Parts: sequence; structure tokens; C-alpha cells
Amino acid sequence: MFEYNKLDEMLKNASLNYNTRPVEKFENYSPSEMSNILNHSFEDDSIINFRNDFSRLSFKDIPFFNSIKYFLSIINREGEIKLTAAGNFPPKYIKELYSKSFIDDASLENKSVKALNEMDIPYIHLTKVICYVAKLVKTHKGAISLTRLGKNMLNQDFDLLKLIYTSFYQSYNLAYMDDYPDFDFSQVFPFFVLLIGKYGDIPRSLDFYYSKMINAFPALNVPLDLEEFADIDMDADIDFNEICKSAFEFRIIENFLVLFNVVDYNQNSKIIKKSNIFNELFLILPNNTLLKINSEKIM
Repeated sequence: MFEYNKLDEMLKNASLNYNTRPVEKFENYSPSEMSNILNHSFEDDSIINFRNDFSRLSFKDIPFFNSIKYFLSIINREGEIKLTAAGNFPPKYIKELYSKSFIDDASLENKSVKALNEMDIPYIHLTKVICYVAKLVKTHKGAISLTRLGKNMLNQDFDLLKLIYTSFYQSYNLAYMDDYPDFDFSQVFPFFVLLIGKYGDIPRSLDFYYSKMINAFPALNVPLDLEEFADIDMDADIDFNEICKSAFEFRIIENFLVLFNVVDYNQNSKIIKKSNIFNELFLILPNNTLLKINSEKIM
């Protein structure tokens, strides 16, 4: 007589073996661990997480965090601020925030500070957008004010940093500020953090990291909005791989990680190295750590 219980046990063991086997293209993390990395990073019991002992002295070295916090402090000081007819932050406050020089913007070198508005300074516009995305601010009858969450975060630097960081890649549309096709960087972004953690002590090229991303996720360079390119002559010289790499460089490195100062990046040489902030901020568990922890719990 066929033993269904034994078959069921065999199938479970086969599934367990498959899901816990090391996969070279995943830097020897297993499919189960990769699911944790992609879907549960920065949550409890995740392979990639924030350290709990992040030094308060280091917050001054995170440009985008300081831009966000000062933006919130302006609104908190005023109570609420009437936006312009176009929905922008008023120029007088833009000049105040810009004067703090949290982030250098070479595009403004030939512009008069007196004429600055929100849309002239990408990182300030991004500051406002992320505050909305993270639900730190709200608009009512054309005026911007802090939400209850925004007020609570004013004196909780570490929680604020974690919130704006995770909101950036989980809730914000990374394609918002450029004209590149829409690539699914948000889904695979935690794997790039893992790569920087593993290889970033030595300066390495953008190509080095991008090739590892493509090797792990071959469909990464296929635009999510590919149907928009249906009428294009496919014999034309369109290299989505090169376009994807350029978009990755701008969206993930220049317009994200550099703003948080977790990587040092040379735009001319395309060389990346992790910063001291990276080591202070992130905790990345080696492969098989969760399997070992769960095994010890069972025992």
C-alpha cells in the first residue's frame, strides 16, 4: 500500500532543501533568504536591518536627513505655510533651506539666489515630496502643515531617518524625477545594499555592481512600461541594458544613496565605495544565519 505520509514528508524535505540551498548568483544566499531580503528588509528578524546603536553624532553627516529635518522645523515654527498657486513651497522658505547648504547643487551655479523657487532645486523638491510620501506633512486648503507623525518625529532622529529611508524606496516612485523608462529597482534594491555591504570596502566600478544585479535578476533591464515602446522599430539601436544602467546610476546611486551619504561615488570614474555611515547604519547578516537561528529555536 502506498504510504502517502512518507510521500508528503519527502516532498516537504525536497522543498526545504531547495529553498535553503545556497545560490551563487544570490551571493550564496538561499531562495528563502532572498525572499527575506527582497520582501522583509528593515523589518524584525530581517537579514538587512538598521543597527540599534547608530551614533547621534553621525546625523550631521547625512545631507538628505538634515534637509528633511530642517524642512519640517520650518513648518513647525510657522504652524502652517500657505503654498503658492502652483502648490510649491514659498520662495522665502526655499532660500532659507538652500542657505543651509546641506547638499551641493552644481546646476545652480549660474542662477541668482534671489530668483530661486522650489522647482529650481531638485533636492529641495524631493525633500518636500518625501515628506508627503512618508506622511510627515499634509495639505489643507492650500496650506502645508505637519501631521501628528511629523510632529512626533521632530525629536526622534533615528526613527525619522529610518522612516524617510524606507519610504524612499518602498513608497516613492523612483522614476518621478527623470525621463528614463520605468525599471523595477524598488523590488531589488535591498540586494544592492547587500552587495555594497559585501564588496564596498574596496572602490569598485558601477559596472561591477550592475553586472551582479543583472546576473541575479535578468529581467531587471526590461522596462515595466515596455508596451509604451511597442511602436519602436526593434531593429533600431536601442540598448535597454545601457539605459537601465544609466537609470540605476541616477535613481539609486546619485539621487538616493549619495543623498544619504551611505556611499561615496565618483561620477567621472563611476567608482563606488561604501562610507562610514553605511557601516554605522546597516546590519547585514551572513547567509544561513536565519536558518541557524530557526534550527536553534527548534532544538
